[in-house]
Amino acid sequence: MPNRALLDLLLARISDAADGVKLFEFRHPQGRALPAADPGSHIELHLPKGFVRQYSLLDPSDAPGTYRVAVKRDATGRGASRWLHDAARVGFRFLVGAPENGFPLVEDAPCSVLIAGGIGIAPIRCMISRLDALGRDWRLHYAARSRAEAAFAAELTARGERVRLYTDEAVLDLAAAIAVAPLDAHLYCCGPRAMLQAFARATTTRDPALVHTE
Repeated sequence: MPNRALLDLLLARISDAADGVKLFEFRHPQGRALPAADPGSHIELHLPKGFVRQYSLLDPSDAPGTYRVAVKRDATGRGASRWLHDAARVGFRFLVGAPENGFPLVEDAPCSVLIAGGIGIAPIRCMISRLDALGRDWRLHYAARSRAEAAFAAELTARGERVRLYTDEAVLDLAAAIAVAPLDAHLYCCGPRAMLQAFARATTTRDPALVHTE
């Protein structure tokens, strides 16, 4: 694993984003600006018991005052998300890796089609914030087990027809969504493995330079 700067940050706020999903907000103890975070960036949290986990940032900024991440509680995982949900408290200090980006947004694309599954909405939401600021065209297909478990559902669906939310009552047909996307659109997907595999199958005839996964 490559070395990168570690920041000593304060957990400033914890809030609920959806059933089983909490938001964690970190800031510098002296209120200093933090390293820039481009859409698609993630930070690395160093947690007790040797846990080191990467979480996508929710907000793009050239000089952020805070980093926000969304964490879904995974009852079957190794314990990092459970510790954050059950034991982390406002005022705790954490070593945090400065942002890195393996899922960058092409900001001058004529159209962006964004596909998210579950907590995969985190980097996609960050991209939407930047695309909105730039006045770019975008569409979102967001699949979740239920509306109650869909983080940011109210915020996103308020944007109107550009957003389609799929739950058990309206299942996402990923191949159909890709088929109607403009040929020059940049396509992004972040979600569970099955969704990424379906996305890969649905984009085999697309220009690989226009296809992006985290």
